[in-house]
Amino acid sequence: MNTNIDADNNKNFSAWLDFFRWAAALEVVIYHINHRYFVKLFEVPHSERLIGHYLFAFISSFGGPAVILFFVMSGYLVGGSVAGRYLRSSKFDSVDYFITRLSRLWTVLIPALFFAFLFDTLALGIFHAAKNGIFSLDAEVAGSAVNHDAWTLVCNVAFLQTALCTQFGSNGALWSLFHEFWYYATFPLLMLAMWGRRGILAQMVMTISAAAILLALTWFQFVGFSIAGYAGIWLLGTLAALRPKPLLPLSATWAAALCIGCLLIWRVFYAPGTATPATFLSKETVLDYAIAASFANLLMAMRQSKNLFRMPMPRLNEQLAGFSYSLYCTHTPLVILIGAIYLWAFQTGWHMKPTTNTDFLYAAVAVAICVGFAFLFSLATERNTPAIRGMLRRMRERKETLA
Repeated sequence: MNTNIDADNNKNFSAWLDFFRWAAALEVVIYHINHRYFVKLFEVPHSERLIGHYLFAFISSFGGPAVILFFVMSGYLVGGSVAGRYLRSSKFDSVDYFITRLSRLWTVLIPALFFAFLFDTLALGIFHAAKNGIFSLDAEVAGSAVNHDAWTLVCNVAFLQTALCTQFGSNGALWSLFHEFWYYATFPLLMLAMWGRRGILAQMVMTISAAAILLALTWFQFVGFSIAGYAGIWLLGTLAALRPKPLLPLSATWAAALCIGCLLIWRVFYAPGTATPATFLSKETVLDYAIAASFANLLMAMRQSKNLFRMPMPRLNEQLAGFSYSLYCTHTPLVILIGAIYLWAFQTGWHMKPTTNTDFLYAAVAVAICVGFAFLFSLATERNTPAIRGMLRRMRERKETLA
């Protein structure tokens, strides 16, 4: 009986993880749409502000924290599972690890780069995006070129965007994959240094190597959160997966209240644009770490809770989470293409000042198109990740057999 209860609790917690995954991805989409389709709320006189503008500006303002939650969940699901297996077996297959991670990333990323090129080409060639000031959020450099050259393509495939090149085309959201991959790449060094049966010198070399890689990448980084400074956020997720009890002894309800409180404090005090990638200690970094720590604590509290509120429609949450990575990788060029079409067809829909609440239908339609496209895209990509991973593993086995 207890086993069945534990199994039900685990399924319910997994449903909550699915919810967090797709909700964070959707928040990033809404953030990017608001940033492109509407002027900032404070640029509109008080007498002309709409209730819809207040609501949409508030809802869309948590794009930054959504990325922080992504990093925590990535550390929880990837770092936690890999470290957990290693602690149980003392075995780590580095080749299989990178097959698993790269098949997950490339299966979606490479086709997404093709569609970024296609969407950008349509926006530029048919809907006059550059002429109308699209492809830049800064009016002073409106119409600036987007990079579709071979070097930028290869650089993005190698996960070096924002350090050695720009993101490919208009797909600005890809900066976070730069973080994801290099956290994946350096984590085994830290894991083996911490729990491996090696001498102190080998442990020091592995730790210093991981730190040196992240610091070197930070030195060249010019967009996004500091990859070295925010590695701790990813590791907080790993800690949450390995630790049996929450850092703070709170119930799931109180842990959720604390996390929501941190989000609201972030919303009040965070000053976007003041921190640079090289900034390790700033008010903004402290606020981001507070969100990460409170969310990691929430995950631990929810996992051990015996009366966790049951997530409704768990199957739907699983399906939505199943293409959240596709949504993240494809939405930005599509949002820009849709905005170019709006501007071409209706002479509005880009950096507009909403005059009626119906103007927000532009955003609603764009969200629906992005979600629908990502779902169809995932059927040919993300859903086939296990098959591609299996193929790569069989290729490895055949190579080892022939050797």
